[in-house]
Amino acid sequence: EVARTPASLGKPLAAKTAPVKASGADPELLAKARLNWAMSQASSGAYPKRATNLGVRQPNARDNLWQASQDFLDQYGREIFKVDPSQLKVGAIRPGGGNNGLMKIVYEQEFDGVPVINSRLALFYNYDGTLFEVQSNIVPSGQPVSTVPPIGSGEAAQLAFGIIQSHYQKQGVAVPAEITVESLVEKSLYALYLDELGALTPVYQYILLLPGLTGALSGEREIVVDASLRQVTIDRRTSRN
Repeated sequence: EVARTPASLGKPLAAKTAPVKASGADPELLAKARLNWAMSQASSGAYPKRATNLGVRQPNARDNLWQASQDFLDQYGREIFKVDPSQLKVGAIRPGGGNNGLMKIVYEQEFDGVPVINSRLALFYNYDGTLFEVQSNIVPSGQPVSTVPPIGSGEAAQLAFGIIQSHYQKQGVAVPAEITVESLVEKSLYALYLDELGALTPVYQYILLLPGLTGALSGEREIVVDASLRQVTIDRRTSRN
């Protein structure tokens, strides 16, 4: 899915050119990227793995950033970053900071259509179409992943409604008529949550406003039901990319 890809930065091509196989990859680039990828494990941060100073010239990146990034991942994704490109979808294309025309394209991971919350793989390009850095927080390909929900959407919605109801009761306000178990089922997103240690947790996620509540609970909220432990958290929604 690439519906959010800005037209000025290129759209998916109707007939994509065949990617270069890993056997034809630049051995010097492979060695350099593998080395700094292996040494870049950080203790914290949104992107705990990095490959820097790559210097990969991709002239078509200036006209079609999406296609250029796809070509690179098809060629090097499995070899260097241990990711299956078919598990990635475009999450955002935006300026990457700096004063020399930097742009970044951010991918998010999914398994069999189940999104992985907090997963990111970002490719950074400079003004001339050179890919110079890759940052990542993804589940390595080959790791066993179950996409079967431990509980159904109805049970999860009941748990989510329970915590919503308790917050309204604490403030002495009635739960709005539009917030029901049934409406939460419709709003639910089943996903896998990737934590800072690389562990996956099956969750149901709800993004909604809680009208009538004040203070810390005002504004758009993110409610997450841990489908394994049946625990619920509610917090302010934050940007993922």
